[in-house]
Amino acid sequence: MSGSAPQSEFLIAKERDVALKGIQAPVVSELDLVQGEIEAFFDAPDALLQELVKYVAKMPGKKLRPTLLLLVAGLGGKASDAAIKAAAMVELVHTATLIHDDSIDRSLLRRGLPTINSLWSDRVSVILGDYLYTKAFYTLVEAENWDVVEVMSRTAHRMTIGEMLEVEQKDDITLEEEAYLRLISEKTASLFSASCEIGAILAGCDARERERFREFGQDLGTAFQITDDLFDYTGDSASLGKGIASDLTEGKLTLPIILGLREAPDDISTLVSGVLKARSVEPEAWKRLIGYLDESGTFRTCRGRAEDFANQAGERLADCQDSVFKSTLAMTVKFATHRCH
Repeated sequence: MSGSAPQSEFLIAKERDVALKGIQAPVVSELDLVQGEIEAFFDAPDALLQELVKYVAKMPGKKLRPTLLLLVAGLGGKASDAAIKAAAMVELVHTATLIHDDSIDRSLLRRGLPTINSLWSDRVSVILGDYLYTKAFYTLVEAENWDVVEVMSRTAHRMTIGEMLEVEQKDDITLEEEAYLRLISEKTASLFSASCEIGAILAGCDARERERFREFGQDLGTAFQITDDLFDYTGDSASLGKGIASDLTEGKLTLPIILGLREAPDDISTLVSGVLKARSVEPEAWKRLIGYLDESGTFRTCRGRAEDFANQAGERLADCQDSVFKSTLAMTVKFATHRCH
């Protein structure tokens, strides 16, 4: 068995990477306004909050969820002020979840920078995440768009369920694919779904179209997360902005391990159990595991699962009226699975 990293074209061919800038091009001016909303949001009165939010503002995010919201909203014409504000709040809620995740997982890096919890403390990290959450919801309530508030409230509830499932599933070497998919559906895909549904609401879409884009976002988010989980085994830390093997050493059993362990020889099962117990992995052991997952076809199977969800998302756009926004949403489907980080 080879110990080299997998050479999957799906994951490493940068010339095929679907650039996020291309996806954001139709709404680039609106995203500038979203950034302005975020900066105004970060105008905190207290010294510690000022220091914290200034640091958070430096962390470079993809702003994929606001982009999705604005693209769907664009189907109804130019994105409204309400859409821009909602897109900013979606990004801030997402940021809050990342801050909480880092504290729960004791992560040291996020987007290539030290995490809030590593620089300050878990207590500060949790409070900051709560601050972002609650102020974002308060801002949405002030706007009095109750349909948007309802979607975001439902989504926050779902994400919390996802967090609890992650705690429940930690270190569970018997975890099944169905349980994993439920976890990522609640924790990750739910906010993609909400972003797209809110865009539909603010575009003036009817109930049927709202459902279409809610389901589009759900499928897209699932494909995105499966791909993200693959990167922990096939990517590089410079691109990802975090350490490789972080999922497994934190006790997270994601799809590559779940599928890989189904017919794994005893030595691989023992290796995985050892990593979970030690919370660390030696380079040679990691190479053995990667080699097995590559040569057993596990990475290929995971890629297929991601592409199935992405294709399903793409099919949901079939009946939409042709426009630059529809074609760009189709590009996001490719981005979910054909990206380098």
